[in-house]
Amino acid sequence: MRIVMKIVLVLFIAIFVGFPLFSMTYYTMVRTSTPKFCPSCHEIQYAYNTWKSSSHAFNSKGVVADCMDCHLPAPQDTWNFFFTKTTHGLKDIFAHLTYKNPDKKFDHELNRKKPMIQ
Repeated sequence: MRIVMKIVLVLFIAIFVGFPLFSMTYYTMVRTSTPKFCPSCHEIQYAYNTWKSSSHAFNSKGVVADCMDCHLPAPQDTWNFFFTKTTHGLKDIFAHLTYKNPDKKFDHELNRKKPMIQ
């Protein structure tokens, strides 16, 4: 009888705790993986505006390459996608909260002229 109770308890936890937790995590990942979510932080508003007017968003083929296509691994690789997205998100939040001078505009043209460090 004790084993049956343990099995029932594990199933109860899995169904009534695990499933909602998984669903909320999945829903959050889907909602935060859209180009409209990305500019909700002021730090990348410039990048979003640039993307909106580029051939990545509008081209003769009708193919749209959004932020996730270039900046994250393929979503089919679920664990790597989740880990990378979480890491990038935490980094962005940290930068947002610790940025010393929010009124100073970032010089994107100067940044583009710098050589890429590999």
